[in-house]
Amino acid sequence: MHDVQVYVFDRLRSRHEDETRTLERAIASTDQAMRAHLLEFWEAVEFRRMPNVKKLALALQYAAGRLISTEDDDVSLLSSPRNFRTIAAMLAEWLTMETKSMEQVLSAIRSATASSISDTDAANCVRRLGAFARGVVDARDYDDLMMAAGDLIDVAKLTGVSVLMDLLLKRVKPAADSGQDA
Repeated sequence: MHDVQVYVFDRLRSRHEDETRTLERAIASTDQAMRAHLLEFWEAVEFRRMPNVKKLALALQYAAGRLISTEDDDVSLLSSPRNFRTIAAMLAEWLTMETKSMEQVLSAIRSATASSISDTDAANCVRRLGAFARGVVDARDYDDLMMAAGDLIDVAKLTGVSVLMDLLLKRVKPAADSGQDA
């Protein structure tokens, strides 16, 4: 199941797919004006066609670099290549979930933080984790990827890096009363 979820994450379609195809047509064009921008177009398409798991790895490494002054052991887990596939599988699960399942993620955050953050902050974490995953998939360039990593950094600041890693590595389960609180 784990490999299937990684495959699903890698196959998630970017919101910018049509724009990327337009760039590919421009590269193939014989129009002289288009040919003048060939290298620029080629680099843009190359980044956009990068597998989502590879973009995820770059975003996680960037986030880890920004969080290095916090909980070092857990930050190293964030940037560990061994964990990229597990995190990709978790994000694929979250991006393809129904609302009821997202309530389970919210419950897992509450459970992992032992209710030390407010319900509003927990809901914000769920939203930002979704924004991070979607931002990685939709990234058109490195700047977009760094902006997506910012969402992950914000979650780490709200919950702590150790709680974030517990969530991303599937080490925490929703509380038994997950349907009651949401």
